[in-house]
Formats: sequence, structure tokens, C-alpha cells
Amino acid sequence: MTIKNVFIVGSGNVAKICLANLATKDIGAENQLNVIVYNPTRSHAEGIVKDAKSSSMSRMSDIIRSSSSSQIAFSSTDKLEKMADADLVIVLSGKFPSQEVLAKARLNGTDREVQSTSNYQDIKTLAQAFMQYNGKALVLMVTNPVDYFTRKFQELSGYDPKKILGFGCALDSHRFMACLKDELELTQDIRVHRIKAHMVGFHNKDMFPHLGSIRINGYSLEQCTHSQFGIISKEAMGTCIDKAVDATRKYGAEITELNKNKIGASIDAGNLLGEFIGNYCFGIAYWVMPFTYYFPQASKQDDVQEYNGLKNTYFSYPMHIGVGKIEPIFPVFGDEFSQEEGRLRDLAIKNFNESVAKLDAFIQENEKIHEETVQLSATSCLSQDPSSSSSAPFSMLTQFALSNSKPTLSLVPVLTGSGSLGDIQNDTALNVKSNTAGSNDSVGGTQKTRERLG
Repeated sequence: MTIKNVFIVGSGNVAKICLANLATKDIGAENQLNVIVYNPTRSHAEGIVKDAKSSSMSRMSDIIRSSSSSQIAFSSTDKLEKMADADLVIVLSGKFPSQEVLAKARLNGTDREVQSTSNYQDIKTLAQAFMQYNGKALVLMVTNPVDYFTRKFQELSGYDPKKILGFGCALDSHRFMACLKDELELTQDIRVHRIKAHMVGFHNKDMFPHLGSIRINGYSLEQCTHSQFGIISKEAMGTCIDKAVDATRKYGAEITELNKNKIGASIDAGNLLGEFIGNYCFGIAYWVMPFTYYFPQASKQDDVQEYNGLKNTYFSYPMHIGVGKIEPIFPVFGDEFSQEEGRLRDLAIKNFNESVAKLDAFIQENEKIHEETVQLSATSCLSQDPSSSSSAPFSMLTQFALSNSKPTLSLVPVLTGSGSLGDIQNDTALNVKSNTAGSNDSVGGTQKTRERLG
């Protein structure tokens, strides 16, 4: 029997959907999956665990599927040492101020600083605990800013960077596929029954579509736009791709707005995590999705070329997730980055490194303020109305951030959380103004997309 252990840090809406996905998943005969959900307030984790246990009965009562001896067990804990036997650790925890506080922070260009500082202490604590109690599992970072914390987790823990992944552009790729499908069907009357496409780069405004990965009903872009046998012109396809990229960037913000900020984009994120667990632990299917990964300095020029010029950097890139392994996909003929994609790659990496330096400086400057805020949080919460208690622990930090005039960091749509540890709920667009301003440089507009199409 193959036994795998997964430790999930956080019990918000993304964790709930993830457990719902796993509860009805067939992981194969003679396999066992143990899932432990952590929250410092154990009752929060226990609630979704009980729900998942009852949901799994639909699988066990199925005459066909129940003939398999596969088992999925769910449990909860408030102790980080329970991660000791984990093969996979997923970080979903996040603290965040209220939507009102966030809106004010956006106006002053300090929203990303507030978010990063709010979650930094949790990531720091978790990185230290991971090395103390485990130090061997694959770590998947989902807490936002996800690319930043993927890198910081490695720096804070000293762990092997090749065993730390970030959620990166996985969610963005699904959104891009949905948006491109809509554009093709609604504006070009092309029925799409099968689609594959990857967004790469970072989970911010600098993400861009890897055109070589796009398949429409099994056909590449070159085949779809062929002058004699194609189904669409290059100009029309370029327009559809540009509109889809723009819509992808706004996707999470629109979900949050439509839900009146009560719940964000958690369904797709949770289902993606369920698929990740199934494939990493048991290899249920051949699965490739873009995740943030560290590409080391290559010793040979050929090695650099194989990974589309990526070296000594973090980057969200198509990864094959197999049984107990993760590996970037070597670009085959037609999948190499074009010259324009190479420019977008370099721009994204440059902007990411600059934003990391700014966030590091802000966190270092305000770490003491955050520690004082955490110490005062219990007292502050006692004096708050229960409905607004989620923002109480960040009153001092928020006041400082809002009073500081700092330049906007030009980073955008990310999974954000509200409430206590583990409550990642809202996928909110940050710095929408800077998104729009940067879209031409990042995406390239219809003209440049046509050029990339050849």
C-alpha cells in the first residue's frame, strides 16, 4: 500500500474546496491519503474536516468505486509538529485587513506592503517550524503575494529551493483558458470543446501567455491561423488573445465585486489544489501547469536554452507534476519563447526583483511595528465590534502604511485573505490603475500579438 501524508496550513474557503475535491477523488486501489488541516484555532479546522468526512461517503457508497480499497482520511490539528510525516505541505494561511482598510491603502499605493507585512510573520514562523519538524516534504506556497513568499520561505528556511513551489500562474492559466474560449465562441463563432493554454511569469501584471502552449481543439495557433486551412485570421486571433489577457487580469476582482466582497475566487483554486495533491501523491494523470519554480544558474549554455533562457530566478513556468516529483517542461519545437516573449520574460523578472527589494525594505522597517501590533491584538479585539474584529490586529500597521507616501509597486491580482489565520477568501485586484497603465508594455497590444503569431 502506498501511503501519502498532506499537511494543509489554513482552513479558509480554498481549503474547503480542496477537501471537497479530495473527498470524492478516486486515488486508485491500495492507496491511502492522510490529510491534516492546521489552524491555531482548531475548531476552525475541525469544522471543514467534519464536512469533508461526510462528503467522502458519496465515494464510499458508490458500488463501483467502493470496490477499491483506497482510503482518504481527514483530521485537524492546532499543532505544527503534526507536519512531521508530511510528504506535501500546502501553505494557505493569510491575515488581511478589512476591505475598507485595503481600499484606503490602494489609494496611497501601500496595499501590497500592508498585505506582505501582515502575512510575513506567519510565513517566518512556518518556515522555522517546517525545518524543525519536517525538512523533507515538498512545499506548495499559496499565501499571497505568492511569488514573493515562495522566495521568502526558501530564504527564511534555508530549504532546497527545488522543493518549494509557488501557486504562481496556475490559477491565471485556467482563467485565461476560460476567457479565450469565451472570446472565440462569442466573437468568432468558433465552438471550442477543448483548450489548453499557459500564462507564465508571475502572479501579477507582468504575466503573459506562452503562445506555443496554446491548443484550440487540439490545434496549435499556427494551424488555427493558417492562411489556407485555418479557422481564424491572425489579426482576429491576436485580438481575441489580447482581450483574454486583459480579462484574465481583472477576473478575480470581478468575482469579488460580484460577491460583494463576501467571498473571493476560491472554487477554482481549491480544485486545482485537489488535482495537484492527486497527481503529486499518486500520479492520477499526466498533469502540466505553470507553478513558480527556482531555476538555478546553468553550467552550460545548452541548459539555459532548454528552459527558455531562465536561470538564477524564480518564474512561473509549465511544470510536470508526477509521483513524488516536479520538473519543468523542456520546450519542444514550436514551444520555445519568441523574441517578444523573451523580452516580456526579462521585463517580468526585472520588475519582480525590484518589487522584492521594496517589500523586503518595507518589512524590515516595519517588523517592530507588526510585532507590537500582534502583541496588542488580543486587547484590541476585545474593544472591537465582532463584525470588525478581523482588522483589529492591524490597526497600528495600517495607520503607519496609510500615512506613508510610497510609490505604487505595480503588482496586481492575487489571492488575498480576510480574517484569521487560514482564511484565504478573496481574490482582489490591487492597483487597478497601474494594471491598465502597464498593460501595453506587458501584453504588447493587438499589433504585438499579431507579430508574435508570425
